[in-house]
Amino acid sequence: MTFYNVISGILFMGAFQAFVAAHGTPAMGMAAILVAILCNEAVLTSELLERKESPVPYTLAMKFIDLLTFFVLAYALMVVSPRQNTFGTNLDGILFGANRPAMFCALLTAYWALTLWWNQKAGQNLAAVWRSWFIGARVALIGVFGIAALLYLPYRTFAEISWWPPLILVALTVAYMLAKLSPVTRPSA
Repeated sequence: MTFYNVISGILFMGAFQAFVAAHGTPAMGMAAILVAILCNEAVLTSELLERKESPVPYTLAMKFIDLLTFFVLAYALMVVSPRQNTFGTNLDGILFGANRPAMFCALLTAYWALTLWWNQKAGQNLAAVWRSWFIGARVALIGVFGIAALLYLPYRTFAEISWWPPLILVALTVAYMLAKLSPVTRPSA
C-alpha cells in the first residue's frame, strides 16, 4: 500500500464521518462533495498508478503535488466539520474559514487546479489519453467551484445556505468521476 493510498483512505473516512455528522443540515451536501472527491482520489487515481498495463510513473513532483492536495482536502474537511472531524479536535472559532461555505469552495477550487497540474505531470491532459471535452471539464470545474466560492461570500455559516447549490456541485463532481469510467471518454486505439 502506497503513501497515496493511506492518506486518501484516511481522508475518505474523515469525509464520510463529516457527511454523517452533517446529516440533515445544508453542510451535508458539501460533505458529500468531499466524499465523492476522495472516492475519486482513492479509487480512480490509484488505478492509474497501480494498473498492470501502462501504469503512470509516480514521480517525486507528483508526490509533492499530492501532499499539497491532501493538505487542501484536509483543510476543507476541517472547514465543513470544524467540531466533529477525523482529527478529533474542535477547531470552531480557531480555524480560519471554519464553517464558511466560501472558504470550502475556495479550497475545492484550489483542489481542482492542483488536480489539473497533477494530470499534466502524469501526461493525462493529452487528447491521445482522454477526449477533449473531458479535459475541458477538468478546467471547467475550477471555474464552477471558483464561482461558487464568490457566490457564497455573503454567508457566514453552512446553516445559512440553501440545499440545492451543494447538490448541483455534488452532481458535477460525481459526473466527472463517472465520466472516467465511461468507455467513450477514452479514444479507441
